Amino acid sequence: MEPKELFVKAVGFQKENFEKTYNYFTKIQEQAEQKVNAFVEGTAFIPGPAKELYKQWADTARSGREALKKYADEGYQGIETYLGTTA
Repeated sequence: MEPKELFVKAVGFQKENFEKTYNYFTKIQEQAEQKVNAFVEGTAFIPGPAKELYKQWADTARSGREALKKYADEGYQGIETYLGTTA
């Protein structure tokens, strides 16, 4: 097997594992967000500013997760372009 082919397969394997792991952690984060949101909204003794802080935290976590995905996709696309293939 040529070194280029081996590298393409390795990159493809890494990309696939990243996708699966990313999707898994996205589901966990979304479920945790739903549970905490239900608790925060359903609890009368949590003041409004604290509820707003939670919403900001959830938005920040979501946007950070999406940025990570975007940068990883761009990186894999750059490798695939460099190799002249789709891994």
